[in-house]
Amino acid sequence: ETVRDKGIRPANLSSIKLVDLLACGDAWFEEQARNALRSRFDLGALGAEKAAVRDSLEKKATSRDAEGRTRLTAIWALLDTGGVPAGVLDNAVNDTDEAVRSWGARLGLASRVARWVARVKEGEPSAKTRLAIISASGQLPAADRMDLLEPLARGMADAADPMIPLLLWYQLEPVLADSGKARDKLLSGPCLQPLARYLARRMAGSMDGDAWLARACAGETGVHPSHGASLLAGWADGLAGRAQPPIPSGWEKTYAYLAKKSDPEIRLLSMRLAQVFASPDVSGALKSLEIGRAHV
Repeated sequence: ETVRDKGIRPANLSSIKLVDLLACGDAWFEEQARNALRSRFDLGALGAEKAAVRDSLEKKATSRDAEGRTRLTAIWALLDTGGVPAGVLDNAVNDTDEAVRSWGARLGLASRVARWVARVKEGEPSAKTRLAIISASGQLPAADRMDLLEPLARGMADAADPMIPLLLWYQLEPVLADSGKARDKLLSGPCLQPLARYLARRMAGSMDGDAWLARACAGETGVHPSHGASLLAGWADGLAGRAQPPIPSGWEKTYAYLAKKSDPEIRLLSMRLAQVFASPDVSGALKSLEIGRAHV
């Protein structure tokens, strides 16, 4: 017999009975129970049951025996009736259910950053939760996001994700644009390739940005070799449409370094940048390349 078969009317139940209804397994009844609890709280109608209701909700929200759905519904009910206690948010960090962890990040990341940093360093297995953590990082000042987001930026499992690389960039851009130290730290090892390209595009076109890119592409800032092509492509993206940009400091040295690379993609990208800067003259090399392709 289901809860619908019993003819239960949530509005007629006591507040404690409404808490029990949150675990009935019927989404409609669970939502009605939560709405009734919120309404009674807003009207001050929980009365003497308020403490017992909150205590029961907290137990459901942290119970390992309950389903993840029940824990999450209890967390929402706590939010509706005065706020989620710190202990519940602490427990959510390592909950076994990805939805509970995701909501734990949305509701309490800023007040327990160290716990979430430890979580992502250990490895967060759920892409949905990783996305929620990245989104919630906006609660933090830009300068405080690197420790949390750097491990996620190195998660190659998200390379093809349609949202995570771009959202990571949005959250990291303020600190990466202003801090050479942060840029060098991120690019010192492998990370999601779109981040390197977005960063180069963001830095391109300014005197300091182009000079940094010249040093980075020449291997002078400790940039990991895997970022070479992405930095060059992003640099070209950032300069697209600009009429005769000035030659950045150190470009000639950088081009000489890149011309010796064995990777044909890097050599070709460097020649395209040389065309943009009109230095050095690579027209002959490009012509020879096209002739070679025509005979393939």
